[in-house]
Amino acid sequence: MGQKYYDYHMHSLVSMDSSMDMGEACMQAISMGMAGICFTEHQDFFSDHAAKNSAGHVEIDMALYQEQINRVRVQYGDRLAICQGVELGLQACNVKEVKAFLADRRFDFIIGSIHTIDRREISTGAFYAGKEKEAAYMAYFQAVYDMVQTLPVFHCLGHLDLVRRYQGYTDNAIDYEKFGDIIDAILQALITQGLGIEVNTAGLRYGVGSMHPDMPILKRYRELGGDIITCGSDAHRANHVAMDIKEAYALLKACGFSYVSRFIGGKEEKIPLL
Repeated sequence: MGQKYYDYHMHSLVSMDSSMDMGEACMQAISMGMAGICFTEHQDFFSDHAAKNSAGHVEIDMALYQEQINRVRVQYGDRLAICQGVELGLQACNVKEVKAFLADRRFDFIIGSIHTIDRREISTGAFYAGKEKEAAYMAYFQAVYDMVQTLPVFHCLGHLDLVRRYQGYTDNAIDYEKFGDIIDAILQALITQGLGIEVNTAGLRYGVGSMHPDMPILKRYRELGGDIITCGSDAHRANHVAMDIKEAYALLKACGFSYVSRFIGGKEEKIPLL
């Protein structure tokens, strides 16, 4: 039996920043040799994204989401395991809203991501305004650490070193002499709470020079005892579905992992890396 591959991070037309049809995503996943996928639609509170509503929230239309998931499960469920997830945007001001959102909803898989800090978007560059690189990176990692401690309501932390993608500095590298302690603290907090991280392949598409996070962080997570790890393309268009997932599995093996994770009904299943 060959290696089973899973893409556990993608966004369909249910998300505010994607117009991808779920059916097209499923067909692409099948053509790329995936055994399963998970849609992880955006839910962000107090966002500065252009698609926010009048309350400043980017919210999932859950009725539409369920309708779309049901449709593709009927069409493609015999060839592809299709899971329903969410990517939660976490920040200090939305603890109450996140907990209320999750109170009466169940997802197969939850990604916890830091997209906004102090209501300033990382993706638009607003977060970096007026900050030297070291100060911006430290503020970002501190926010991630605080959220892991404050809102451990997810299964895996999304794109841990996302700060490298949008910062606009001459050099996006992480100096581990400066940031190693806070990164270790994040990883240790995740491990202690039974939470994982993801390998997000989109860094390669967006010119970061590596996946998120990069190899040193992945190796350190493993050295500290971390073994809950998913892989996702973070696709927002069909031709990005499953992109570099097989390479991500190879990277995990090179970093010392024996398994990759997937989640069904909120429960982890370990997939052997062959």
